[in-house]
Amino acid sequence: MVKLGKVIMTSAIIPFIIGLYKLLAYNNGERYTEDAINAYVGGDAYNYIINGNYFTGFMVMALILAVIGSCLLITGTIKDIEYERRMKELEGK
Repeated sequence: MVKLGKVIMTSAIIPFIIGLYKLLAYNNGERYTEDAINAYVGGDAYNYIINGNYFTGFMVMALILAVIGSCLLITGTIKDIEYERRMKELEGK
């Protein structure tokens, strides 16, 4: 359970990085030599709103993965502590 928690906590990095990319990387590509980056419609304000919504979604996804991963880590640690306590009780008898 602890390993799964670590994997899920590590996988929370991916939506976090994608969300930061959506927030920070923007170019509307007005010149013909430039490629549009994170531009979906013609207006800058609309693109900022769309990218802000993408950012919020990816951050919520990263937060949910981090919470699930930390819950699994805590549960696994409590389970391991309880297992060690029971083993010490059995050795003492």
